[in-house]
Amino acid sequence: MIALAIDVPAGGVVQVAKLCRMGRGRMELGKIKDHEGAVCDVKWNPFNDNVLATGSHDATVRIWHIDDMLRIRCLRISRAHSRRIHTIEWHTTVDNAVFSASLDGRIVLWNIETDEIVYRIEDCNAVSLSLSYDCSEFAVTTKLRELSIYDARTGERQRSTQLIHDGAMLSRVLFFGIPEANNSERLITTGSSRSTRRQIAIYSSQPLDTPLAVVDIDGGSGVLMPMIDNDLNLLYIAGKGDANIRFYELLKEAPFISYLNESSGSKAHTAVCLLPKRGLNVLQCEIMRIFRVDAEQLVIEPLSFFVPRRVSSEFSENYFLSFKDVKTVTKYSDQIEL
Repeated sequence: MIALAIDVPAGGVVQVAKLCRMGRGRMELGKIKDHEGAVCDVKWNPFNDNVLATGSHDATVRIWHIDDMLRIRCLRISRAHSRRIHTIEWHTTVDNAVFSASLDGRIVLWNIETDEIVYRIEDCNAVSLSLSYDCSEFAVTTKLRELSIYDARTGERQRSTQLIHDGAMLSRVLFFGIPEANNSERLITTGSSRSTRRQIAIYSSQPLDTPLAVVDIDGGSGVLMPMIDNDLNLLYIAGKGDANIRFYELLKEAPFISYLNESSGSKAHTAVCLLPKRGLNVLQCEIMRIFRVDAEQLVIEPLSFFVPRRVSSEFSENYFLSFKDVKTVTKYSDQIEL
């Protein structure tokens, strides 16, 4: 399924459709209309394709169950914030745990199964949040242009540094791992310089002091939306209001990042997301599919990336490595006891 948040005068609406029914003509849609404000973020549960989390201007996080017939019911409501919620992230190794970040400055970890708040981090002022590959840590960028890393189990701050991006554009952060480099992890940040040039920076997860590399992209004004492929070490960069998507290879040694190519379209996009790899056409060697939302019309356009192969019907093991299982590793109560 795919979900799209839409602003309407009476509050927020999220439309849900089945991917197998997408295309021209009439589509059957499910609608979530219970939020009292615009919906700012939507995320699917990585362990259950029928469970969706939404965060809204009404300062609530809501968990929904959407069955295969697009019938919708609300499972949980969290009111741990006092202002607009701009970011939600599912824990990717522990079932039924959700992180949320709000304009009230708090980060909250919520155990959905017991409907309990595991911990709150006050006065963080995060604008972006990303979990490490094994979810032992999470990184945030803040309004004060800081990059900080926290222990995901306790919520304690481990280390921080000042971002290289000193412009006014909102920053974003992504964790990514380099398996060939002894499982070391690095961070991707995006933002702008004081001269309004959009930038990508790469940091080692420890120490954070100075970036390993900084790439100057262009002078565009749209916020950059980075997307990562941890299996192939590829970084996709889209900008809000842009019509193109750039992609880069992430390297374990200097220069650490290398521009590959870009896909150019005729219409600008306002939002993008990745399709999980288990939904790709592996026999056609489709290595990534990105969904783009048209800036002028409510049209979702799929954009596929293929690797040309002489024999298209054979499975290419070198492009589809073992990746994260969709089965849950543990429950939060079990993790606390470890």
